[in-house]
Amino acid sequence: MDAELPDQRETDGPQEMNWNSTRPINRLPIELFIEMIQMTKVCLLDDMDWAFIQPMSFIPLSSVCSLWRHVVCTTPQLWREVHIHNNLHWLNLCLQRSIETPIHIYLHSPTSLSSSLGVLSNHAHRIRAMTVLHTAPGTVELLTTFVRPSMTLLTDLSIDNQDCQGVFASVGDSIGPSILPALRVLRLHSVYMDWFSPSIHHLRVLHLRDWPARRGEYLTLAQFLRVLEACEALESLTLDFALPFDTYGADSEERDVSGPIVTLANIRTFYILCPPAEDPCSPDMYHLLSHLTLPASAAVQLYTQIELADTYDEGGFLDTVPADPERLPILRTATIAHVWRNGFNVDVDRFDPYVHTESERRGHLGVQLEPVGDPDAVEEWAYTHDLALKEFGMLLGRAPLRELKVHVEHLSASEETWRLLFRTFGELTKLTIEGMYSQGDTGTSDDVVWLRALSRCGSQSHTDTDTDTDTATDAEERGRDSTGVLLAKLRRLHIVDMPRPLEEGKLKMIADCLRLRDAQGVRLSELRLQVEGAIAPFDDHQKRLFRDIEMVVDGTCVYTNSSMT
Repeated sequence: MDAELPDQRETDGPQEMNWNSTRPINRLPIELFIEMIQMTKVCLLDDMDWAFIQPMSFIPLSSVCSLWRHVVCTTPQLWREVHIHNNLHWLNLCLQRSIETPIHIYLHSPTSLSSSLGVLSNHAHRIRAMTVLHTAPGTVELLTTFVRPSMTLLTDLSIDNQDCQGVFASVGDSIGPSILPALRVLRLHSVYMDWFSPSIHHLRVLHLRDWPARRGEYLTLAQFLRVLEACEALESLTLDFALPFDTYGADSEERDVSGPIVTLANIRTFYILCPPAEDPCSPDMYHLLSHLTLPASAAVQLYTQIELADTYDEGGFLDTVPADPERLPILRTATIAHVWRNGFNVDVDRFDPYVHTESERRGHLGVQLEPVGDPDAVEEWAYTHDLALKEFGMLLGRAPLRELKVHVEHLSASEETWRLLFRTFGELTKLTIEGMYSQGDTGTSDDVVWLRALSRCGSQSHTDTDTDTDTATDAEERGRDSTGVLLAKLRRLHIVDMPRPLEEGKLKMIADCLRLRDAQGVRLSELRLQVEGAIAPFDDHQKRLFRDIEMVVDGTCVYTNSSMT
């Protein structure tokens, strides 16, 4: 196809083009038609989640008719993404057809740079972005010799060096402001970068993965904080197994977690991923977050590995995230939450990635604790389910949560813990319970303890109200009205991923719970029961139970499966 496109275009006669121009779609303004072609370009993600345009996705349109071929072949902006797979003919064709349009170079093979260097040198002045997807030993060093002051348009540089992780590679001084004055986006995988280089002060996006620090070159926490303080334009920071500081220092056994409080006023996305910490009860991530003030609208994602041991229960939510709304304002602004045994996500208002853009996100905090080690030891993790739910409540107890989803599979929290959780978040209007997979004696299954807690009305026991934090105590009265009904404002209850067939015992517990709440004057406006797989028909007794449920729900009762709307 590379060779055919120019030749076939040259054989297209004016008669055929004039005939095609009478077609309705070809009578559109040429600018609109070009935008339609642009929309056919498919955006993909590689192993690093770096977005790139699928090579040649628009080329098939050139075979529709002569007019379309003419538009495709003579519109420079369609050719500005240049994908190099060691095919110099295709490279020259793209460069020729893009004319003087700023271009984005994608290097797809380890030898792409060396084979195309001579051709690219003549177009360095119009390279706006460069993405190196595969490398060979010496590729990064070759790239640093290619980068030159004439590349005044280069704003985006991404290098994935995972193919050569064992070989030290550094961008050196090639990204300095005197060489690349327009550089604003830098993404590096297994490539060394000097944190004291003035080039990073102007960056808007900095993503590092597997930062290969040279021996003895780790920063102190205070040094790293001062570097961040100088990055006033920074909007997106990702450190994926790339924390550049060591609180113990190279030769010291004494830990230094001191440093200034730094405000990252413009940060929009902040992702930190960490390996197991030496002190799981006091990881470096915690101390970094304790010194940063992030905007309430920022999307913050935290991932940390926990080395399993049966002698401690450290490494939980409160050991990872400082319970300080001054540092993380979302702790008092979140309205929607999803919590499971070893993680949670909270948002300010609903965010749908298929509908909204990242700029419309009003705030997000995600935490994932990943136990590592012997897989058989995961269930013996001393950080219990009760602790997880209690610490979640302690962290978010100030937030006006309206919607809460809890994944209950393997979540063996006590009834008292559930009642404390419901009291803490007493403003909830929607509750979703996910993962009620267990079979057998419904009355003792871990995944229905929440239902027994929600059924309790009247006075609360001393055990329920006993807590070590003022946060849970202050939230107690929000969780029940004068009758003692927990979640008195709850109107929507969704129970999803239930086992199939639906167990009669669980259906009866749901009916009994709703009748008890109805007797206290509290009703749902929506109940959704969702099973996995095909729906099994109700028997007569189940039908009667479902009719009883419908009698105490003011609005919609739905029995469905995961594939139905």
